[in-house]
Order: sequence, then C-alpha cells, then structure tokens
Amino acid sequence: MSSAVNTFISPQLASPMPKVPIDLSTGQWAAEEKLDGHRLIVSVTEGARESLYAEGNAVTAWGRYGIVRILPQHITDVLQAFPVGVYDGELLAPGKRSYGVTELVNSNDLVYTIFDVLVIGETSAMDGTYDQRRECLVELFIQLPRTTSVVLATSTVVTSSEQMQALLKTVWDRDGEGLILKRRSAVYREGKRSKDWVKLKKLQTAVLTITGFEPSKGTKQNRGLYATVVLRDEQGHTTTVKTRNNAECEAFEAGGAAQAIGRKLRIEFQERTPDGSYRHPRWDRWEDE
Repeated sequence: MSSAVNTFISPQLASPMPKVPIDLSTGQWAAEEKLDGHRLIVSVTEGARESLYAEGNAVTAWGRYGIVRILPQHITDVLQAFPVGVYDGELLAPGKRSYGVTELVNSNDLVYTIFDVLVIGETSAMDGTYDQRRECLVELFIQLPRTTSVVLATSTVVTSSEQMQALLKTVWDRDGEGLILKRRSAVYREGKRSKDWVKLKKLQTAVLTITGFEPSKGTKQNRGLYATVVLRDEQGHTTTVKTRNNAECEAFEAGGAAQAIGRKLRIEFQERTPDGSYRHPRWDRWEDE
C-alpha cells in the first residue's frame, strides 16, 4: 500500500482574485462554489475496520494543518465503501457557517462535500489535470449508491465574465460565500497557494480604531513588534489584522507607532459572527488617506 494513502497530504490553497482580470473566454476555467465549512483531507485504506454499524475500509480525516479529525458516524459509514484513495473536500453544516460544524446540535446533519481526488488506489492523481481528476470523481460517484451524507461538489465550465457574475449572484442570493475558479489544465500543488485556483468572495468594509500592536509569531516576513495591528470598533468589539507590509512596520518602528494609536483604519472582512466578531479581516487602507 502506498504511503501516500496513509499519510496527511497538505491541501492546495486558492489565491485572491488578481488585479488583471482572468480571460474566461477560452473555456479553460471551471467554477465551484466556495464552501464555508472545515477543509478535510480524507484517506480511505484497506483494513476492514469494523464500526457498530458497518464493516469496510478504514477512514482517516485530517484538518487543513494535519490534525486528525473525528468524523460523524453517518459520514464514516459512507466513506468506508469508497475506493482506496485520498480525497479533498469540505465538512459542512447545511445552512450554517463554518462555526456550525463544531456545534453538537448539527452533528447528525453534517455533509462531506468532495471536490478533488489526490490518490487513486496506490497511484498519485496530483500530476493529472483538474479535468482528469474531476472525471475520475464523476465516475466514482456514478458507481456508488447515492447518499446525502457524502456528495460531489458541482463544477461548471465558465466561458465569460457574465456567466461568472451570474453564478456569483446565484450563490450570494442564497447567502453563500462565493466561487473558486480552477484552471482545468492544472495539476494539484500539494501545500501551495496556487494561482491555478482563484477565490471570489463578497467582502464588506468597516472603519475601526487602532488600539495597539502585537509582535510577530514566526511569520516569514520580519515584521518584529508591529506584525499585527489591534483594532476596536464603536461597539467595543476587537479584532486584529496583519500590518499591510514591511514598509508600514518600519514606519511604526521609526516612531510612528505612537502616532498610529487612535488612528482610523478601514478593514475588509467576510461577515460578522453572532457574537460580533469579524471573519477573515484584513488591512484595506488608512481612512484619512
């Protein structure tokens, strides 16, 4: 049995939309919905592991950073019937945000949506194109009994910006997060943030006040004591964003930090959580510039 089947494979990540628009007229991109759940790499290996309900292949799931995750039994039971391999997908709480995945009340309703296959049997599929990997998944799901617990992500070939905007509107109208554009000729780049996957999200903005700074926590860039900006909104909710760049950090280090306290900073974020927190905040611009 290939060791690739038994070990964690770091998932490929998507890049932000580039400033230069992507040419969609060539038909070289496919669109999938950007799912708002927990990214999971799932390995199915031979082993006849018995559960209380079924006997089949052994199933192991890892989170994005390689931490083993325990799947709900109704999902494990389905995956035990899958061919030996490694699959990439998202664990979702239907109708809920990502934080709904960890709420016990939703555990029986969770769904694992598969959007890629990384290993087939003992053979890596990562050197194949997106279209080849997608075709493999489609054939697999045709052969397996239909279930609502483990499903295949929808993929649409996009040939124009108008079509992409229509797809985005459909997702946003039902309060979805956005789209991932995937280059159809691209291989799977383990652990890389690739420009072959591009994420399109609906962002909101807000103006908050700088209250302080936090030091670097082992980031690649040497941003020292001013790697992260601490902010507070008018309701008293706090959040943090990474300092925009090293030049900004150097300005803080040169004495600008004291002047920055109390200054207004506009941030971009995905949405507000029920407790008022900002999801995925990031530096946008100084409000007074």
